[in-house]
Amino acid sequence: MNRRLSLEGVGKSYGRHLALQQVNADWAEGTAVALVGANGGGKSTLLKILAGVVAADCGTISGLETFTTAFVPDKLAFSRGWTARSWLTLVASWKKAPAGRIDSVLQEAGLLEAASKPVATFSQGMLRRLLYAQTRLTDADLMLLDEPEGGLDPQWLVRLEGELARLKGEGRTLIFSTHLVDLAVEFADELVVFAAGRVVATEPASLWAPLDSAERRHRLSALIGTP
Repeated sequence: MNRRLSLEGVGKSYGRHLALQQVNADWAEGTAVALVGANGGGKSTLLKILAGVVAADCGTISGLETFTTAFVPDKLAFSRGWTARSWLTLVASWKKAPAGRIDSVLQEAGLLEAASKPVATFSQGMLRRLLYAQTRLTDADLMLLDEPEGGLDPQWLVRLEGELARLKGEGRTLIFSTHLVDLAVEFADELVVFAAGRVVATEPASLWAPLDSAERRHRLSALIGTP
């Protein structure tokens, strides 16, 4: 199958605030795309639209229905009393995932010993690992990750890099937002740069690869108009 995910004129407003405007893209299956740029640039909004969390106000998206999707939001408000195990049990029932996967993904995320503790007591890094663990309950082929590195310590950041490499190696379609431009360059095929709700540049990661970290940050800053 030669699937594609195509966006044409996709936009979203919240009242008078234009969060996303006229996004056009065409990605083949197996492509890894990094969304980078300014805070409030529209990266999270686009991921939420693709995940079906919010609806676009305009534009069309084609091909999305041919993928099975897993989404890691940048944050999620858990109701009081949820534990890691009870949350994953609920998600598994939604996704019709085998209950036997729950302990396995808790182990992968380093949360097995904390499985019965209230999620409200988790650190930001533990929450990120829990949110990623829920994507491992099923075998999704379109992965939408909103700042998956947020709050991770160096050990788990290395684990995340391993996961991104695994997803690419398995031919998954991967769309992730990040503030770590080196992470974007290393694991993406294409960088999509956002500022003020607009895509200001779409460039192959190979164009950025020869640059060192400082040069990459300066290039990104110039594209989004930050001094």
